[in-house]
Amino acid sequence: MASIGYEAPKGGRLPAGVKLDTLKALDEAFTVEDFADFVSAIQTRVAELQASRRTASVRFRLRPNQSLMQLNLGKYRCPI
Repeated sequence: MASIGYEAPKGGRLPAGVKLDTLKALDEAFTVEDFADFVSAIQTRVAELQASRRTASVRFRLRPNQSLMQLNLGKYRCPI
């Protein structure tokens, strides 16, 4: 966001809506025909960044007796 002129204040967070409004403005700008190469470059870079992220999260399963023990200790919340 700093590269397009926005800086977070001392609290470290941008004002409410700035990111969303920026995305809306970019979306509108991308429909202009002169920006075709720019849009393609953005799409390529986003695809690269997404591909480099881990897609699967680490999951573990508890056995029934472990689940009950964790529930009793207050460390596990029953999804029901």
